[in-house]
Amino acid sequence: METNSDRRFDIVIDTSGNQLESSLQLVDKGGDLLTAGLDYSYEAKIKPSYLTDNGIRIIGSIDSNHTFAPAIKMLKDNECFKKIITHSFPIGEYAKAFQTLGLNLKTCERGEINAGKVVICPEDL
Repeated sequence: METNSDRRFDIVIDTSGNQLESSLQLVDKGGDLLTAGLDYSYEAKIKPSYLTDNGIRIIGSIDSNHTFAPAIKMLKDNECFKKIITHSFPIGEYAKAFQTLGLNLKTCERGEINAGKVVICPEDL
């Protein structure tokens, strides 16, 4: 991954599983790098001090143990979780959902956050 921009982001997601080192350079101070792709041949070299000095977290996540469906059911069935969700949008209105969270997807600029927890749902639910 190459970039000619000095921009940094709160969240960067590596969905290929082989971009940890270059993705890390795009994470802003206090941000998160989510590794969601699998490339078992890839190995990365990073300096833990860079993570500590910049308050960056690396989070690994994948549904390899089929945990997403039970988690979604738990959230759907438990009334206390419904209080956390402030807005819900169909997938076709994803841009509006991100706008509600203060992110303009066209410009990648931050704006006013008008929500707590936003859920984007498949249209068939």
